Amino acid sequence: IRADLSYVEEPEAILDRQDRVMRNKNIPSVKILWRNHPEREATWETE
Repeated sequence: IRADLSYVEEPEAILDRQDRVMRNKNIPSVKILWRNHPEREATWETE
């Protein structure tokens, strides 16, 4: 925690991988568990 009471969000673990398929495009994404957040707040991000 910094002096102004803020902190940097850092990824802690990759929980899952998924490929989202559009008509002619494949988008790989990963489910990321963020540090200082519970598992239910994990988010999907593109690789």
